[in-house]
Amino acid sequence: MTDPLLLAVEMLRDIRRELSDVRSTLQDHTQRLNERASGLAAAREDRAHRAEASARLAGRVYRLRDDVERIKRRLELAD
Repeated sequence: MTDPLLLAVEMLRDIRRELSDVRSTLQDHTQRLNERASGLAAAREDRAHRAEASARLAGRVYRLRDDVERIKRRLELAD
């Protein structure tokens, strides 16, 4: 017969190997998640910069429109 203590030790070794595999997988998933989070943060930052540039351009367009209207009034071309 097999010694129960040896059987328990073998089972614990198997559990330790499985735990090592789980830790490795968890580290891999954690690294991937961090990469995704970094990519998402970069995309959000890029989006914010684009929104800021768009707002600046819109302001310039409105100022140009106002300038054109003022020129029309001075030249008496306004409707």
